[in-house]
Amino acid sequence: NSGVDVMTAIEITEEVVQNVFYKEILREARVRVEKGTALSEVFVERQDLYPILVGEMIMVGEESGTLDEMLEEIGLVYQREMEYELKSMSQNIEPILIFMLAGMVLVLALGVFLPMWDLGKAAIR
Repeated sequence: NSGVDVMTAIEITEEVVQNVFYKEILREARVRVEKGTALSEVFVERQDLYPILVGEMIMVGEESGTLDEMLEEIGLVYQREMEYELKSMSQNIEPILIFMLAGMVLVLALGVFLPMWDLGKAAIR
């Protein structure tokens, strides 16, 4: 969409990605696309790391000539999924943090009140 050809975009993405497995797939995709293989074939074959949806959407984009729009849509889908996961993760962590905070307050309160009770017992004797 920005005027960068597919090969250059794959090379740039390969340099930016830090995950070794994804970098390997992008390297394989670059080599196979240079040989004339469709980009979608690489992603359809590598379903161990990519969902089949990615390969199929790339295939539809290649066939319809709207690869840039399909790649953008894939990015939006994963962005929404990531935002949902982060939101649900923070909602799941919140009760755990509340219990941990309650435990720390309990320990602090016991540290203050137990010596006072012991002093009260000693004063009674």
